[in-house]
Amino acid sequence: MLTPSSRARAASDRLWRSMHAHEDVPFRVSSMPQQIFDAWTRVDLKSGHADAQQNLHGSLPMVFMHPDRLIKLRDMVISRPLVPTNSLIDLGAKQDEYDRHARFWYLESQRILKKNKRDKDRNVHNGNSMTLDKMREVQYELDMAKERLKALAEEEDTGSSAITIRGFPTSEPSAVNHSAAKIMLLASSPLAGVRIGRSASSKLNYILGDVCECSNVALSDTYIFR
Repeated sequence: MLTPSSRARAASDRLWRSMHAHEDVPFRVSSMPQQIFDAWTRVDLKSGHADAQQNLHGSLPMVFMHPDRLIKLRDMVISRPLVPTNSLIDLGAKQDEYDRHARFWYLESQRILKKNKRDKDRNVHNGNSMTLDKMREVQYELDMAKERLKALAEEEDTGSSAITIRGFPTSEPSAVNHSAAKIMLLASSPLAGVRIGRSASSKLNYILGDVCECSNVALSDTYIFR
């Protein structure tokens, strides 16, 4: 349990406060390029890293990011290993836009459900036409954000597929050659040196440690593409 002085220090810590703005537990991330971090992390968590200093290579020594964003970023690069940094930044902005609309829609729908339940318990009939109109508007914006994200991802995928991989046959490559080519491309990705460490929760780390122990795997930092 935190002491009063510990609670006061935590309350004044901008990074600690930013970690509690979202229900997901963030993970420690090392060597993440500054621009990609800015594009892919949530606004609240990014504000908590306002004082983070990048190294000579333009990467941040250690920051916190939410696992859902890390998974989406990783899957996107694995499926399109030739995607350039500026496109990753654009995709991150579109993903953030979609997530914000989706979260607002979810919270608004939950608020309406609770209000309707309270009105029903009080036997009160109160129309929600204005709120429903707002929800339809948010749903429309959510659909548009999803379409923009999908279109941008497909555009990058088309551009990447047109690039020839030097050193590998272009006609009917074998599975071995394809795998080797993908490994080579991922090694040149701006995320190749990024490492994922433990979470910000000691309880979650304890659980993960038990799972890893049962699987005979050490709980330690790992590269994002492993």
